[in-house]
Amino acid sequence: MTIQTMSAVEFRNGQVILAVTILALVCRGLMKLWILLLLERVFLRVGSADTDEQLENAVSKFLPPVLLKLSSPNEAVRNKVMDLLAHVNKRVKNRSTIQLPVEALLVQYQDPAASAFITNFTIIYIRLGFPRLAHDKQAQLLPTLIHATNRKPVQHQERRV
Repeated sequence: MTIQTMSAVEFRNGQVILAVTILALVCRGLMKLWILLLLERVFLRVGSADTDEQLENAVSKFLPPVLLKLSSPNEAVRNKVMDLLAHVNKRVKNRSTIQLPVEALLVQYQDPAASAFITNFTIIYIRLGFPRLAHDKQAQLLPTLIHATNRKPVQHQERRV
């Protein structure tokens, strides 16, 4: 292969690399838009819940996966999640009959791959949801809760009085 031929191959490879890079950037942008669209749909489902039962169903289905989006590298996605969580808080805090998905949150809380940000928000919803559970369900989940918090920061282990 001559030097001229090698330059042409490298240039073509450079074009291929550039095209792949552009494609990756486009896909990343589309992924961000797709996630934002999904979060909008969740917001709509939570926001349009007319009854406590509908709200409980929406929150139970979507809260754990929405919390995972807090680790998104995209600021717009994280901001949308924070807006959604603020809305959930407003709707759920004063309605003590609405159950939260404590079991799913406990599983998520124990995930060693979860970021501190996800873990901190997850414990907030565990703390909000655990007292709402029936006493027999609390007793059933208590060993899991103790085991889950055993290796976590002291702030997660403390009980507010």
